[in-house]
Amino acid sequence: MTIVALLVLLATAPVNAQTVSILNTSTTNDATLVEISLKRLLRAEGYTVKGGTTDGYVVLLQAMPTFSKSGAKLGVIGAVTIGALDWLSIGDLIFSEQCKKQRSAVLSFNGTLGTEMIYIGETMGVGANPEEVAEILSEYINRSIRESVRKANELFETIKKGAEERRATAKPGRQF
Repeated sequence: MTIVALLVLLATAPVNAQTVSILNTSTTNDATLVEISLKRLLRAEGYTVKGGTTDGYVVLLQAMPTFSKSGAKLGVIGAVTIGALDWLSIGDLIFSEQCKKQRSAVLSFNGTLGTEMIYIGETMGVGANPEEVAEILSEYINRSIRESVRKANELFETIKKGAEERRATAKPGRQF
């Protein structure tokens, strides 16, 4: 692939950066309530939120109620794992074979999604109710996505700058 084609691909990559797909892996009522609140909070932050897809950033959500030994409900615990599938095709273009081998060995989410995913982060939150847990998780998701977008944009700018420098110093008739 030429550098020009790579730059076109890179220029379009951040477009999906503001899309978040939530995959709720729990079946409890509290998990459903956390998911609903999480979608509302992320939309309020400006994200396009989808459910059941792998578009943009993928958030694997797990949530369940917590109980005391006597059976009284204490609150809700939730966890999210954040990753992205869109960046894999770009990574295949710019990373060495050794990096690809290490990535495939470490970053496989086959048990849940049946595919590799670029891991961004994970956290847990505990609250008195699903809304509190969703607030904790949405703050983490927002911070993690914004940081990964910033890093990706820095990487793309570095690649673009290098391509422009190579083009400026290239011999006539040589195509990148």
